[in-house]
Amino acid sequence: MRLLNIGTFLVWIAVLAVTELTELHIDNDTKPVIYGQELSFVCSSNVTDTSSWYWFLNNNILFSSGLPGKDVDIHKYKENRVTENIRHLTISDFEFSDIQNYTCLHAFEGAWLDLTSEAYNFVFLDNSTSIETRLQGNLIIVDLFNVSPVPSCSISVKSSNIPMKEHNISKDVYLYNVSFQLNVQCNNGDIITNVQCDVGGLNLYKSVNINCPFSDDKTNPQTLAIAVTTTTALIAVVIVISVTVQRTRKLLLSGGQEKDSDADNTTNAEPLLDKNISSINIQS
Repeated sequence: MRLLNIGTFLVWIAVLAVTELTELHIDNDTKPVIYGQELSFVCSSNVTDTSSWYWFLNNNILFSSGLPGKDVDIHKYKENRVTENIRHLTISDFEFSDIQNYTCLHAFEGAWLDLTSEAYNFVFLDNSTSIETRLQGNLIIVDLFNVSPVPSCSISVKSSNIPMKEHNISKDVYLYNVSFQLNVQCNNGDIITNVQCDVGGLNLYKSVNINCPFSDDKTNPQTLAIAVTTTTALIAVVIVISVTVQRTRKLLLSGGQEKDSDADNTTNAEPLLDKNISSINIQS
């Protein structure tokens, strides 16, 4: 009897390619799909009759008319009747090995779903997931390991939340290692207080305490321009003062000699400083 049923199932599987009356999809109540939690399928049919319902994992029978197939773990897989036209299949503790091909059959109509095409949306975030932060010059770098899907990250500097730019991605089967970076020009003393990453709707936080470095004048044109202007102005002031002092000394000495040689001409002596002192222009 079992051989007859298996032969019938194989015929039905062959018919699947041309049937569209049955729909199979992931239950929205179990989205996003998170590793370690439940995943449910919804199978609906437009055919209303007393025909049996069948579930397959690849080519292996999971359920036939509500009864589990041979060697099926009933703690792992469960079928539920919702209405005459709708059935649910629930997988407990969803894991990587459950990413397979699932098929639903009813009244010689069927539909299938290959989870490998959906796996990039599944959420993985557990104790093996790690996040590291480091400061490289003015670059703040955040590295995430063992996550899915590809997350988005931001950092908090004082009261500002700044999104980070995705820098590098590597993939290991269904999981990702992602590196983010952000170029921050900040004053000494600013502290990055929090890194936040969105992993498929789940939030990953890490509190950090990184002091921003002093701005590097070589990499900051505005700071460099200010420094050059200030230095040039100081040099100009020093030169003007020096020239003025020299001219004053020269005039004083000249006036003293005239007083010693001709005391009677003191009333006609020249003034100590000319009215028009020459100026010096410094080109920066």
